[in-house]
Amino acid sequence: VYEIGGATATVDYAPINSDGTLGSWTATTSLPAAISSATSVVYNGYVYEIGGYTSAPVATIDYAPLNVIPRIGYYSMLVNVGYGVDVTPVSILVNGSNTGNPGIGGLAGVGSGGMQITYSNASTTCTTLSPEKYVNLIDNELTNPFAMPLTNDGCGNTTAVGDDVFVRFTLDDSQTATFPDINGNHTTITGFNIFYHPASSMRLRGGATFSNGSLQSLDAPPTPVQ
Repeated sequence: VYEIGGATATVDYAPINSDGTLGSWTATTSLPAAISSATSVVYNGYVYEIGGYTSAPVATIDYAPLNVIPRIGYYSMLVNVGYGVDVTPVSILVNGSNTGNPGIGGLAGVGSGGMQITYSNASTTCTTLSPEKYVNLIDNELTNPFAMPLTNDGCGNTTAVGDDVFVRFTLDDSQTATFPDINGNHTTITGFNIFYHPASSMRLRGGATFSNGSLQSLDAPPTPVQ
């Protein structure tokens, strides 16, 4: 929210918190001149000061661009999980902070934060990505593994295995984040893990496997919460 002029050239702003209260006022770029009783509007990324009064009525219109911070971000990655061999993806676990829109993160508006995750897969026999599916998030999305089962590939074949998994995150803070960003109230991703069952042909005695030349732990992915 902006406070513009009023027998002064000063322009101040304050963040609107998620509970409707205002944060501290901060001075920003001043007006070209001190004008009182002016009208101000915001349109298409600009703020306008229209008319007003000094010692006489003023016919001047001033404008300036607003420095708007995008509040919806996207992050995606194509993860090669099989290294040339089809595996069975089980779950995804995400770390970060999820402070965004209630009801945005999760399938059909289920979930408490602003994070939404979709995924698709490609296999060794079909490199075309399958249609995107939602990770069905519920409350407490972060630090919990969520199921990401495969049902078909991009060629229409019914399959539960794949060599590559494409994940896409939508981070929506458009209704809850405060301004400026230094307040730290935004949804973030610091890292994620995809867990899978390795191909049976690649397992050693006891269930351990090699992945990209490195010995992996036993085949025991965490149980998804949903």
